[in-house]
Amino acid sequence: MDQETRIMANLLSDKDWQKLLRTIERGKCVLMLGADIPSDTDNVNQPSLSALFAQKLAEQLPSNDIFDANDLPHVAQSYLSNRIGLREDLEIEAETFYRDYQHHTTKLHR
Repeated sequence: MDQETRIMANLLSDKDWQKLLRTIERGKCVLMLGADIPSDTDNVNQPSLSALFAQKLAEQLPSNDIFDANDLPHVAQSYLSNRIGLREDLEIEAETFYRDYQHHTTKLHR
């Protein structure tokens, strides 16, 4: 366990951990391991979910606006810049994309 993880673990009380586990068990909270969570654990060459989402958004943008189609923060910023502040469009894109993975479980989580 690295130092940052230890610090975060110490910030939560036992009751906080119990509440977190309870909400996960009830399906009201999703446990995610970070931006590089794999999209397919059976294929190690498959890009992460965030990279796949970035690629999907990048397809809708002029190619000269994208320097790295796998960099979600960069692509999302370009998406918003090209659509002049329609953040709700980006939110809908994210909801639609991640809905397909809602019941996707990696081997690590089984």
